[in-house]
Formats: sequence, C-alpha cells, structure tokens
Amino acid sequence: MGGTEKTKVTVVALLALLLALEVIYLMPCILFPFLECFNPAKKALKVKAKEPLLIIADLHLIRVEGDVLSKVRSFIVKNHVKTLVIAGDLFHRPPPFVLREKGKLDKLVTVLDWLTPNYKLTVYFTPGNHDPHYGQHRLQLDNLTIFIYREIYIETKSLKILVIHGDQMVRTGMLHHLINRITGTLLVEKLAKKLMGLGEDTWLVMGHSHIAGIDFKGRVANPGSLCNNPLTAILVENKTLRLINLS
Repeated sequence: MGGTEKTKVTVVALLALLLALEVIYLMPCILFPFLECFNPAKKALKVKAKEPLLIIADLHLIRVEGDVLSKVRSFIVKNHVKTLVIAGDLFHRPPPFVLREKGKLDKLVTVLDWLTPNYKLTVYFTPGNHDPHYGQHRLQLDNLTIFIYREIYIETKSLKILVIHGDQMVRTGMLHHLINRITGTLLVEKLAKKLMGLGEDTWLVMGHSHIAGIDFKGRVANPGSLCNNPLTAILVENKTLRLINLS
C-alpha cells in the first residue's frame, strides 16, 4: 500500500471514529448494555411513594406562562395529590442568581414551597439538561419533603416506575422530539427501557421530548411539557397511569 493510500485509510478511520464518538455523545444510551456506570436504572434512588402521584416535566420556568404553577397547585389541592414528581427541566438554563449552590437551592425551594398545599407533600425532582447542577439532596420543610436525584425508582402500592429526564438517553431534547414525532410512537422511551434492561413489570417515564403519550403494552410514558399547550401531565392512581390536561 502506497503512502497516498495509507493516508486515505487513516483519514477514513479518523472520520469513522469521530462519527462514532458523535453518535455516542448524542445517544449515550448505546453504552448502557456495556457500562453499568452509564445505565440510569443501576444508579437510581429507590423510594416508596404514596398515591395519588402526579408526574410533570419540562416547565422551563423562565419562559413559562405565569399561571401554569397555579394550575399545578390547584390540581394538587383538588385531587389531594400525595406525591409530586418533576421529570426535569423545571427551569430553562440557570440564570445568574442560581449559579451558586445556596442560590439555586433557594430558588428551587421557593417554587416547590409555593406549590405545596396545607398538608404534607413529597416531591421527587430529577433535574434535566436545562436545570442547574444540584447534586443529590434531601430537604425537609414543614409540609414539604424534597428529594433531588437524577434517577428515581419509585414503588407505589401498585406500580413500579423509573423516572428520568431523558438526556441520559438522548443528549438533546430536539433529537428526542424528532425521533418520536417522525415515528409517531414513544420510540426513544421503548428503546431506553430495552437498553437499560428494565423488567416488563416496571414503567419507564421520561420527559425531555415535550411529546406526551402512554404506551400501555410497552409500559413507557412521557408526561409532555408544561410550557406548551395543551398542558399535560401523568396521574398515577388505582393501579394505572393516565394522561391528564391541566389547561
């Protein structure tokens, strides 16, 4: 093989390597079956939760309509929700005042405390790619208990549910959105569940795509977004999940 041909082979190999690295960056889920440290199901915090349980996602609060939090709180009070799960992107990029650890936790607590009714509420928050980096926390207020963890495995009296934001699976929400929109299914969620090795009896709930849906056969779901109409969420009670409209 001549020098020119060797150079061409080297260039092709480098391009192939760069393409592979780009694919892995955009879809880190490819690594789940090979490296447990990348698998959200292996890292999840395991908790027991009470129903009714409300799952919301993707509020992107910097640009959300002002009455959305009021609608969430009204639903919580009216339906006596015991557990609130926020599947990431509560905020939309950390503004300057939440860059410091104390500041960003204060901002989070202020929002969640405002949502809290006059009875005890437990909130599980799985931060997304638009949220500040909080680390892992358990915070206790008068009527409010907050768990902050990137992956949370929830057991209710009737169901098992793994909740993640979804950027662990597909890096960008736009790519997640496009895949599900083009296929007309929760393809990313179903692929994620398979790659994570979740049992058939376990539900996987992800945000990130802003496309709401429930696949009862595959036991995967997405609550959609609270920064786009209709304002959708998932209610867990009586041994099932159902999509609801908060608009």
